[in-house]
Amino acid sequence: MILFDITPGQLSPCNDKPRTATMNECAAYIRWLAETRGICITGCDISESGAWRGKGSDAVCVLPMPGYGVQPHVICELLDDDGT
Repeated sequence: MILFDITPGQLSPCNDKPRTATMNECAAYIRWLAETRGICITGCDISESGAWRGKGSDAVCVLPMPGYGVQPHVICELLDDDGT
């Protein structure tokens, strides 16, 4: 299974930051993740947050996107007078 189709010549080498994954890439990743874990997501709605079964308040997350809903960690880095 090909998750990301990177065609030479279509990427700009001067990007100052990485781009956000497209919805097609997110869906491909969720399908791959489900396949490798043996989880059936047939009939699920796939979003950036994962694979969901059901609609509205009755929706159940069958397979969350890794990192979804996780609070960012605070990092404190101490430097000495030399900056190392």
